Amino acid sequence: MALRGNAQAIEKEIDIKRVRTEDNADDGGIDYGQELNNFVDGFMSHDEAQLSQAREVLVDAMGAAGMVEAAAVAGNFQRMVRIADSIGIPIDEARLELSTGLREELGLNEFHSAQNTLNRH
Repeated sequence: MALRGNAQAIEKEIDIKRVRTEDNADDGGIDYGQELNNFVDGFMSHDEAQLSQAREVLVDAMGAAGMVEAAAVAGNFQRMVRIADSIGIPIDEARLELSTGLREELGLNEFHSAQNTLNRH
């Protein structure tokens, strides 16, 4: 929701579905979108060679500081999701309603962990 909201705030057109696609052929209107998607794919793959290559490409595109920031964001999201999943934190009613369209558009309700987030035990 933050990515879409930030893009709207600066009146920038983005394709939010780029965050869930396996086709990283373009950036979807997101600065360094292609490189960031490849980095996330490498991060989530647990394939050291793929991650190393994606890191190098990201450094070339954004600089070392940009790559470090991207890694920090990815690591922080991973941490938050693991904590929330482990204790079954459901999404609060206000955010549940606000995020309905976005969750449907990105297919987020299909993830196994959605049963915790959506309180579907």
